[in-house]
Amino acid sequence: MSIFLKKNGITKELATGFSVKYFLFGAFYVWAKQGFGKACKHSILSIITLSIYYFIQCFNYNKNC
Repeated sequence: MSIFLKKNGITKELATGFSVKYFLFGAFYVWAKQGFGKACKHSILSIITLSIYYFIQCFNYNKNC
């Protein structure tokens, strides 16, 4: 599902809901979209929390981008 936002004549499409790409590729997907620093953060938090952070981010990743 997508949400379309209009402001000053510019339309932007935002995805909502479960992120299948994040679920399948994890930190590699974050690295491709946002860079190495964010990917390291996601990897470290997933390891520390025993992958709980990873599964929560599958639902929240589209909102945070």
